Amino acid sequence: MKIIIYSILSVIAAVALYSAKNEVMPVDSVKSLNLALSHPIKSFDPAIAFNDDSLTVIGQSLETLYQYHYLKRPYEVIPALAKDMPKISKDGKTYTITIKDKIAYSPSQGLFEGKTRYVQAQDFVNQIKRLAFTPLKSTGAWLFSGKIKGPGSNEYL
Repeated sequence: MKIIIYSILSVIAAVALYSAKNEVMPVDSVKSLNLALSHPIKSFDPAIAFNDDSLTVIGQSLETLYQYHYLKRPYEVIPALAKDMPKISKDGKTYTITIKDKIAYSPSQGLFEGKTRYVQAQDFVNQIKRLAFTPLKSTGAWLFSGKIKGPGSNEYL
């Protein structure tokens, strides 16, 4: 009698798990990012995103030069889009970061439709400048204030 009861419970559990899997994770979910958030997302723009929910989505959808190796304790910073760790000049004022080759942007509709666009060093320069651009009122502008020297100029951002 116990064998029959265990067999029936096993079949019910298997059917329930199979059904739940198909309802929660449909086939097209591979192309989706599902996150539980407690507040509305104010912006997807990293330069002006300032609340936890916006930063959570940005962190899950954009890649950075470096990331944490989450399996190591204490945490260790490792290259993501960078080839290796930055080379720092002897005076500590110049950081040279080499990015990996052939990193393609995700295909999108619009300007580069049908063409593969690869990440370039200038893309990172442009984004840092956006953070320091005063009219944008970036929450991270203070990080660069008076610290980054523009090319061909004696002025700092």
